[in-house]
Amino acid sequence: STMDTAKALWAFYECPELTWDTILTDLPDFPGKATLITVPTTSGTGAEATGAAVYKKYDGTKALLINQKIRPKEAFLDFSLLDSLPPKVIVNSGVDALAHVVGALSTQNCNQLDHMLCTQTAIQILRALPKSYKGDKDARALMHVCAYLAGDEIENAGGGLEHKLDMFAKAYHIPHGEVIGIFLPYTMLYLIEQNHYLDIAEQMGMPGETAYEKQRNLIDYIWKLYDELGMPKTLKETGIPEEFFANLPQYIEMVKEIGHIYWIAGFKGDDSLEGLYRMSYYGLKEE
Repeated sequence: STMDTAKALWAFYECPELTWDTILTDLPDFPGKATLITVPTTSGTGAEATGAAVYKKYDGTKALLINQKIRPKEAFLDFSLLDSLPPKVIVNSGVDALAHVVGALSTQNCNQLDHMLCTQTAIQILRALPKSYKGDKDARALMHVCAYLAGDEIENAGGGLEHKLDMFAKAYHIPHGEVIGIFLPYTMLYLIEQNHYLDIAEQMGMPGETAYEKQRNLIDYIWKLYDELGMPKTLKETGIPEEFFANLPQYIEMVKEIGHIYWIAGFKGDDSLEGLYRMSYYGLKEE
């Protein structure tokens, strides 16, 4: 939030004539009065590497600004800033970084270089996050680098389906990373036939005779990791009431309006969104 705020302040400082209406639609060239240097104090959002920023509107929904002109000019990664992070922040930020690289594998813009970087970064996060959660300083340093790389990859390839579904989260005061982390395994199941995650599964040594089985075991591995981290696995576990579904058509329309869901390789159409939300809320039924 702090880095996103700095991006907006930078834009308003460079171009004082801007309003919130104009900043969210188009940005003129900056005259170069200042330079934005970011120093992340958590390992997850990747905001230090992106030209994206999210803001909370008065009605509790999100406003999204994406523009290369607000991408920081430099980023400093200081591992010592992580020493006092609460475990909950380690978890929420860590699963956000994981979702960035796993989700980016499913975008239409994901090229071979992106695929390689996302795959290797995801593997490092899956191995380092539980150690970081327990206080291992070397693991926290590695997570900080991974979070930066993950931010760079959503800048290059784009965010995955899990990052398109959280338009409601601000209204319920649920941390971004927590909501994204909950969505991640369900969106992986939704897209599993595309084999986006097969390289991760194979390099992590997931058992299985088929691509489906290997990826399905990877998803189960992530859910077991969530148990170890004390991470909720359904939206219902966060305390969101079932009245949530009364507003679901509105949330879906917001997702469709932004349009980023249509960049996902394997997206099954607008009619599939309600079922994905319901599965993420209640969890999987017995298979």
